[in-house]
Amino acid sequence: MAKAYYSTVFEQRAADVWNMIRDFNSRSILVRGEGQSEIDDGKSGDTVGAVWRVHFRDLYIRQRLVAQSDVERSQTYEFCGAPTIPAYRLSLAAGSISRTDELRT
Repeated sequence: MAKAYYSTVFEQRAADVWNMIRDFNSRSILVRGEGQSEIDDGKSGDTVGAVWRVHFRDLYIRQRLVAQSDVERSQTYEFCGAPTIPAYRLSLAAGSISRTDELRT
């Protein structure tokens, strides 16, 4: 199975980046006021099993938080139903890892 990988460096500490992305609903920053996002069923954004729903322009996305680890600063999530991009058995992951200088992630 093919795997895609993307990495970037932020000028913030790993702990600060993790504090921002660990809430599954924090991805509302991605819509920048042009859409809406929320967690279904009143669950918190750090609850495994929570479903994040976003409407951005003409795109509707629903994703489920499958796993989250504060120790590893990582989370895994998947599409609910058919993915909005052509993919089979797609799961996604996000995380925050300290670099040696501690001021970049």
